[in-house]
Amino acid sequence: MTIRYWFITTMLLFILQNTCAQGLLDRKVTVVANNLTIGQVLDQLGTTEGINFSYQSNLKPLQKRISMTMSQKPLSQVLSAMLESSGLGFTVFANQIIVQVTNTSAKRILLQGRICISGTHDPVSYAGIELKYLRRGTISDGEGNFRFEIDEKNLEDTLRISSLNFNPLNIPAKNLSNRGQHVVFLTEKTYELPPAIIKGSESKFTNIGNHKWIPGGSLYIDTHGQQTALYIDNEDGLSGRIVRVSYYLSRKGNTIAPFRIRIYEYDSITGKPGMDMLPEIVVVKPTKGKGWFRVNISKYNLQIPCKGFFVAMEGVFPDDYDFFYEESNYRKNTKDDQEDDEFSDEELSYGQRVGYTHGNTNHTWHYAIDRKWFQLKKGHFNVMISAEVKVNKKKFKVNIFNIFHKHEKDSTDNNRVTVDE
Repeated sequence: MTIRYWFITTMLLFILQNTCAQGLLDRKVTVVANNLTIGQVLDQLGTTEGINFSYQSNLKPLQKRISMTMSQKPLSQVLSAMLESSGLGFTVFANQIIVQVTNTSAKRILLQGRICISGTHDPVSYAGIELKYLRRGTISDGEGNFRFEIDEKNLEDTLRISSLNFNPLNIPAKNLSNRGQHVVFLTEKTYELPPAIIKGSESKFTNIGNHKWIPGGSLYIDTHGQQTALYIDNEDGLSGRIVRVSYYLSRKGNTIAPFRIRIYEYDSITGKPGMDMLPEIVVVKPTKGKGWFRVNISKYNLQIPCKGFFVAMEGVFPDDYDFFYEESNYRKNTKDDQEDDEFSDEELSYGQRVGYTHGNTNHTWHYAIDRKWFQLKKGHFNVMISAEVKVNKKKFKVNIFNIFHKHEKDSTDNNRVTVDE
């Protein structure tokens, strides 16, 4: 009886999934494109029709320009015409369209080597190795060794090798394409610290950013390098360190999907995210389901910028990275892992959704595939991202006093009233 029940349930789920997928492909859509890239047309479809597309970042076929006009045609017909002769194909999974390369005969090149400390030849353990434009990476083992397979067409890309307390190194991928074990040297960072008077002082931990508990909705984070960032201002003049960042994961998304943590300085000229503050790649994989997901980054000793900073979530595609933040979560890098580019059903069930709340100001920024930061013009909402900072308790009290004094003064000047959410 149990086996029969399991079989019937499995068949019903299979039929339901295929019915939903077919319904999405049969949906009538309209596309008007005049010399646009495939990536731009997919973005257009996603915006106007509300369809979720997932594809690996920086696929060259996405830059192919097309011109087409199709009105109220099935989505399957539109996609087939759009991707014709591009080397790309599509499939439906979890109510989203997965776009990927269909040509599996591309030649694979093995990059391998050992990362050492310059001058000593001691290994650099767990260094990050990332293709700069493709956004795929691996990590060295405890002895500094790494193996990384890429398509031959990506040999023109640049490898960025980084590790905490070392200067990052950029080298052409083709430099490691010759057979044999290559040795790459990283130089240690030197820090010039001003004289410090050591004395006991109380510290205080406080949360800044959007740390509310009840979301007003959720925002889908696509898996092709899309980013969503929250600007966290520092108008209180806090001085100290950023010790933790937090993201509210919506139950409507895939709460166990990995994503990359990005922290940016504030660009005083554009008002947009500027330089990346993290010295190495930080990719995390949540395991606890919906709600607040917190990551301790105190080891990076990031100082709170006086003009504030941005904390962002970046979507990553399956197999973009084969390691996760914190040593205990690193995946073992085996030869089979390197040679298998197929994605399991679990990996294809992709895409986080981060919660947001409505407000009077809009501190949320988005990063699209065309590598530009922008804000949505309609509606003000802020994604639920926050940071925990460690500040001097005495300075914190002074800052709080100044805030209340400023608000009291503003409320009496010209009968103006300031309301903070």
